[in-house]
Amino acid sequence: MILLTGFNPSGKLKSDPSGEIASLLDGSIFRGNEIKGICLDLAYDSVNEFCLNSRTGQYDYIINLGLDIGKPSILLEKGAIIRSDDNSLDFWNIPKPKQSPFEIFTSLDIEGILNSLRSARIPARIAPNHDSSLINRLYYSSLVLSDGRAILVGLPATPEISVKGDVPVLDLESMIRAVELTVQKII
Repeated sequence: MILLTGFNPSGKLKSDPSGEIASLLDGSIFRGNEIKGICLDLAYDSVNEFCLNSRTGQYDYIINLGLDIGKPSILLEKGAIIRSDDNSLDFWNIPKPKQSPFEIFTSLDIEGILNSLRSARIPARIAPNHDSSLINRLYYSSLVLSDGRAILVGLPATPEISVKGDVPVLDLESMIRAVELTVQKII
């Protein structure tokens, strides 16, 4: 089973493509692998509850989706970093790695995913590590829970979010296709 996480709209946003995609693909089957799509609130309590209720080995793969307004392309995150003063992992019962800094990387073929997206003419690039603390914590937790078989996919704004045209956008259909290609590449 593949877990696909997204977020509910927050703040002034009326939509969040990450949550829309997680909901749309929930229950889909790719090469015999079911997708379990869930939407979280963009709040520490929601992410904490998800992490507390998840267990190692529950999912074969985890794809975390997050809105990254202002970025012109899909961002594939290599890894997650937890700062040495972040005690949230103790709360979640997730061990910190022994080496310092507390960093973990995906074991998935991120270059292969990137090439697949670019071949489909979907703008994409690899980013070193996500820097948003809440989404970074979720990704870190996903990497630990899946033994590295997780990826964070940052999504640009949709045209509906950028009503003034002041930020780069990508249509929802291209984002859905990007997630489908990611799933196909990892299974």
